[in-house]
Amino acid sequence: MVLADCSASRRQFVRLACAVLAAALSSCGDGKASGPVTVIGSNASWKPIAATQMTGRFIHATEWTGEEMVVWGGFDNDGGYFGDGAVYNPVTDSWRSTSASPLAPRGLRSSAWTGKEMLLWGGEGKGTGLADGAAYDPKADTWRGMARSPLTARAGNLTEWTGTEMLVWGGGRRNGRTADGAAYNVATNSWRMMAPSPIETRFGAASAWTGTELLIWSGSIGQSQMVADGAAYNPATDAWRPLPAAPVSGRYFAGSVWTGTELVVWGGNDGTNRLADGAAYNPTADTWRVLPKAPLVPRSNMATVWTGGKVFFWGGESDQIWSNGAAYDPAADSWAPLATTRFKGRADASAVWTGSQMVLWGGRAIAESASFVFATDGSTFTP
Repeated sequence: MVLADCSASRRQFVRLACAVLAAALSSCGDGKASGPVTVIGSNASWKPIAATQMTGRFIHATEWTGEEMVVWGGFDNDGGYFGDGAVYNPVTDSWRSTSASPLAPRGLRSSAWTGKEMLLWGGEGKGTGLADGAAYDPKADTWRGMARSPLTARAGNLTEWTGTEMLVWGGGRRNGRTADGAAYNVATNSWRMMAPSPIETRFGAASAWTGTELLIWSGSIGQSQMVADGAAYNPATDAWRPLPAAPVSGRYFAGSVWTGTELVVWGGNDGTNRLADGAAYNPTADTWRVLPKAPLVPRSNMATVWTGGKVFFWGGESDQIWSNGAAYDPAADSWAPLATTRFKGRADASAVWTGSQMVLWGGRAIAESASFVFATDGSTFTP
């Protein structure tokens, strides 16, 4: 009888242990089939890049030319604005300075890569908005002026390149925000006003160029006031259409990228807390879908790149600066962590995808609750 009771107790214990283990496994990640966690890359995937003579900064212009990363402008936390820049070549692991720019030092500017030139327009310099621009040719290392814009001076606006025009929309000045926009045509060196937008101007919104439309979603309209609406602009018809309601709350400084079929948005700041959820918008179907749970804590201001198959999110900030990241695969609708690194965590870093690796440089190395420290180093990550 005693042996029977012991046997029954062991069976009950085993059943209970299995139930607890099964529950634990099912609660991990996004609840999909369990199995070994696949980490993208390894410690050897991270390699420091050559040093540059540029001073540390953030909110600077960054563009990938297809061969090199161009960095220009920005500012620091001491009221300093920068009017210099440099070009990084990942093949030779070397930097070279840009020639002197005709523009005054600035940050929070518009920038776009045309296939030949980096366009820079507007921004803020010495506490005032700016309304001029210039184009930089990295191969010739030369600058040219841009025609005068019909827009008022502003900073923090959205910018996308369509293949023929640079679209500039929204932004603001210290005494207010603007909800208008204009398009700059490189071939004719001329501007045209965009049709009036159906949405309020905003700061820190997610945006993307789909090949036919400019997508704008969410952002802040001031003093921690978030909006969760959006709109799409078609330059061929000079017309706007509203986006459907998103399944996630409004935010700014989220990671966002265009995958070729969807605008993927993750993380961000709702004005009170950092966020760890996300959604994807498909303009063809005009629908949103919620992303599965990510293996990252809430954060904003992270580096975000599209590899052609995955979205890499790395770094960012909440109550601290983060030095980890994860990759989201839209086709599999799944996440995988990126390999860990000794590379110092940061927010607002330059980030580009070269076709085979992610290049990171600069940014803030201390969270916004403390004194800013601006990084001057960089790293590559090769999956």
